[in-house]
Amino acid sequence: MCPSRAAQTTSPLALAPFSAHYVQAPARFLPLLGRAFDGLVPWERMGYVHRVPVLPPRPPRGVTVRWILPADAQAIAALRPESAWIHASWGGPEGLAASGHGWAAFARGRVLALACTYFRGSAYEDVACLTVPEHRRQRLALACVSALRQDIAARGHTPGHRPSTT
Repeated sequence: MCPSRAAQTTSPLALAPFSAHYVQAPARFLPLLGRAFDGLVPWERMGYVHRVPVLPPRPPRGVTVRWILPADAQAIAALRPESAWIHASWGGPEGLAASGHGWAAFARGRVLALACTYFRGSAYEDVACLTVPEHRRQRLALACVSALRQDIAARGHTPGHRPSTT
């Protein structure tokens, strides 16, 4: 079925099971989504396309960029509730912390930025990243993504990207 035809023929009731999820859809679906859900909040995201090799940025003094360890689950859980999407595909903060598929920028035990494999396939790994609002524009997510990309390549996979709020 043609996607624009699908937007015209799908009933709002049929979308009810998705009420607690994020939905990525073309603009032509916005009227249908608006009828189906009480709260529709656009999510502004930015994508990073790796075209040429770049040196990873140096974090500011007092910030350490490192591989996420199982002991970091509490620091990940302390992120704002709207950041929970970053660990949702791992089953929560504990799953992400134990996965071996994430890097974060830490200061005083707090996560300032985080990059992780969001979806993992047999050849590709979809990369997601976020930075807490008060630490944006310091290139912390880029430092985390750079380290994660090296891990993904070492596993013989190709990194992709999931645009973020960084």
